[in-house]
Amino acid sequence: MKRILLFVCVMMIGLQAANAQAQAPEKKFEIKATAVSQQGLTDGKITITVLETKSFFIYGLWDKAPWDEGTELSNSGQLQETTYTFTGLKAGDYMISVQFGDEAGYYETVKVE
Repeated sequence: MKRILLFVCVMMIGLQAANAQAQAPEKKFEIKATAVSQQGLTDGKITITVLETKSFFIYGLWDKAPWDEGTELSNSGQLQETTYTFTGLKAGDYMISVQFGDEAGYYETVKVE
């Protein structure tokens, strides 16, 4: 009887863990990339719109992921605005970061065409 109960407990824990991994975290922002008007120019943009209200936000623009030794190209500092635009961008791949209040940051790769 103890073995059956132990087996059931192990199965329930395993199912809960698998279910937690299958659920993607809710996205808290939208991103719109505006292409450069002509190849070689630096008039591309990335606009971030936050979908919830917090005390402050910090928006960052990276050349690649910070965990891949990326360099932060720009940082908004603490703002209360829910929309922020990085301008003057050349065509390429960027990583944006958004920190909501005191929470950990969220990251997403964006391509400016």
